[in-house]
Amino acid sequence: MDVLNTPALSREDYEKLARFRHALRQFTAFSDAMLERSNLGPRRYQAMLAIKARRDEEPISVGELARLLLIRPNTAAELVNRLENAKLIERVKDPKDRRRALLALTDHGARKLAEVAHFHFEKLEESRAAFVGLFDGAAEIEARTPAE
Repeated sequence: MDVLNTPALSREDYEKLARFRHALRQFTAFSDAMLERSNLGPRRYQAMLAIKARRDEEPISVGELARLLLIRPNTAAELVNRLENAKLIERVKDPKDRRRALLALTDHGARKLAEVAHFHFEKLEESRAAFVGLFDGAAEIEARTPAE
C-alpha cells in the first residue's frame, strides 16, 4: 500500500466508515446472540450457509468449505464432524470420484438454517440504511487522489 498516493479522506468519509463498522458490530452482536440461542454458533451457521448457497445446491467438499470460510482444511474437517454429529449435514459420495465425500444439509439442517437465516435476513433489511449511501462519495474520493 502506497500511503503517499492514497487519497485523503474527508471527515464525512470517516463518519461513513464508522457508521458502517458500527452497523457491522450491531449485526454481529444480534447474530451471535441468536445463534447461541439456536445452539448453532457462528462457524456452524457460516458453514451451513456456504453449503446451502451453492448454485444448483450441489454438495461441496471439505476443502471447498475451508476455502469459503477462510479456515484450514483440518479445521473445516473438525467443523464438518461437529455438524454431522449434530445431524445438520451429511457426507455423500461424489458421483464423479467415489473416494471423495461431499457435504449436503440434512432435512433437519435445512429447516434449522431456514429458521435462523430468515431472522438474519430481516435484521439485514432493517440495517439497510447503514449501508445505503456508503459509497455515494466514491467519485469524490477518486477526484482527491493525487496525480501520478
